[in-house]
Amino acid sequence: MDWNNSTYIERLRDWRSFRDEIITLPFREAVERVAEEWGKVPIHTGKKVRIYEPETWDTPWEILNKNLMCEDTIALMIYHTLSAVYLEDVCVHATMRIAHYNSVEYLVVDVSKAYETYTLNYISGTAIKSGSDTEINFIHTFGEALPHLRNK
Repeated sequence: MDWNNSTYIERLRDWRSFRDEIITLPFREAVERVAEEWGKVPIHTGKKVRIYEPETWDTPWEILNKNLMCEDTIALMIYHTLSAVYLEDVCVHATMRIAHYNSVEYLVVDVSKAYETYTLNYISGTAIKSGSDTEINFIHTFGEALPHLRNK
């Protein structure tokens, strides 16, 4: 995905192609690929998301249209990507959370299937498996159901 030199339509097409690609992968590989790909997106702007007000969060189409990427909009795109790919799979759950690191609070995504849980967007480009040596300070969980993110 070329984020610096693409139009809205091109970004939509690339996002669709990316989802079509990862849906064919095993769960762990898909999660790692999502983390890796969204970790490549250049940060264009400072924080633009009111992280404690999910009702104000942009839809993926609004994010792709504005192309104003920050750590939090990338987390939202990770969530939307995983939610779209696993929409029909009742065994996969994606959850938005807020993590605290170096005096900064930002959005991260937990995704789980059976006994595998990964956190994405804590370290850019990395899917951290639950139980690893990386300690994550979560300060808020929005829960599994954020219907306005899928249907806004």
